[in-house]
Amino acid sequence: MKPELYRVAHNMLSDAGIQPDHHVLVVGDSHTQQLAEIFNAVASTMAKESVLALMAVRRNHGQEPPRVIAEAMAAADIVIHAVTYALTHTDATRNAQARGAKILTTRGLTEELMFRMLQATLEVDHDQLIRDTRALADILTQAKSIHLTTDLGTDVLIDVTGRQAMLPGLARPGHVGKKGGFFGEAAIGPVEGTTNGKVVFEHAMDNLGVLDQPIYLTVNAGKVTAIEGGRSAEELRRLLEQADAGATNIAEFAIGTNPVAKLTGNLAEDKKVRGAVHMAVGDNMNLGGLVRSDVHLDGMILRPTVIIDGKTVVERGLLLIKG
Repeated sequence: MKPELYRVAHNMLSDAGIQPDHHVLVVGDSHTQQLAEIFNAVASTMAKESVLALMAVRRNHGQEPPRVIAEAMAAADIVIHAVTYALTHTDATRNAQARGAKILTTRGLTEELMFRMLQATLEVDHDQLIRDTRALADILTQAKSIHLTTDLGTDVLIDVTGRQAMLPGLARPGHVGKKGGFFGEAAIGPVEGTTNGKVVFEHAMDNLGVLDQPIYLTVNAGKVTAIEGGRSAEELRRLLEQADAGATNIAEFAIGTNPVAKLTGNLAEDKKVRGAVHMAVGDNMNLGGLVRSDVHLDGMILRPTVIIDGKTVVERGLLLIKG
């Protein structure tokens, strides 16, 4: 395994506040085993003990891990998610946080992504990125209404009154930062039952990868009521039909702020592209919402115009906010 990958893992874990008396759990899966082993090896040099737990690849983002891993997460001081599909929006993660565990989330993990993380660490102005992202999060937290449009047909109104914006990937309660990884987005959970209009996902979406054609969603009263497009749209329709009742919920609105992130087809990086938007369907509990689901799927929206309470904050993909 390339030594640079150990450097990326060390960069990420150095920000995690691991202490010599800490018990660390690294969760990996059958696709990420080698990379999870690197995180475990690095964590073992920093903590009292680090344990690696491997599971079968989940079906989708937001699916619960096996019960034995969920219980181990709740017993750990720090949990590292080195997985294919994110465990962020799961009861296992929420329960571990409630027990005092800190969570480091690394989803969609590949060697290529880890090398891109190393490159981004060297290129980005970390302090400016934090200022920009926090300034945007403050605007979202104070907002009532978001109007999102694109040339491809997205035209949707989103009510976020009273919701608190999050900074995924940056340090927040129950999480640790990712200075060695991709970060830079401000995200908020729309008020349930309020989102209406058309949403067009472009380029890539969780579980689907790079799309064969754009996916056209009709959204009424906060739920997806129709899905049109090509093969990718058919696959999304199948995923939602096989999931629970909460899967069609419009769960998230977020704007990327990272100037060095690029569109790669891996949502772990795509979501951070400066001026791009992603929205999600499914579980929104981690965003202050009320809908629990076994899915949380992000889809990309490119070159958007975002008007918040009458003020343009993104114009055709150009982020106009600077912290």
